[in-house]
Amino acid sequence: MRCKNCKQLFEPVRFNQKYCFDPECVKVWVTTEQDKQWKKKKAKLKVELMTKKDYEKILQQLVNKYVRMRDEGQPCISCQKPIKGKMDAGHLYAVGNYPSVRFNLKNINGQCINCNQYNGGAINDYRLNFVLKYSREDLEELDILAHQQRQYSVTEIKEMIHEFKELTKNF
Repeated sequence: MRCKNCKQLFEPVRFNQKYCFDPECVKVWVTTEQDKQWKKKKAKLKVELMTKKDYEKILQQLVNKYVRMRDEGQPCISCQKPIKGKMDAGHLYAVGNYPSVRFNLKNINGQCINCNQYNGGAINDYRLNFVLKYSREDLEELDILAHQQRQYSVTEIKEMIHEFKELTKNF
């Protein structure tokens, strides 16, 4: 077998030995193993140190991805023009001000970049076309939900992350 570092032939003592016993090769082997261990520990620490905001960010990305997949081929909810290129997942009620409907799928619809990013969401047109897409009752229900106090727990967010991963995978 050839040493992974110096490429010299050697007789391995163990079946999974990849380095010879030359001091330089042993040093490389030890460093490589330490790097592997550190990467595993770092990944574990990263998960342990995640905050609620981190989980919310992950969930928001998954929800937006699902909405883009769901609304692909449909016109912009605000201007009703066909969406060419990238589609935004536009919220009728803004994420920061209305956490109770942040992940509500009726609150999030496919929107063109122009309406969402440059026209402040074109909310008046959004509301009019929301009624056409869903119903007046759905709009009234969303209005009520938006003004309720609702905070998601980390456990609930983790469950929703799992659900949306499945939804986007099976779409």
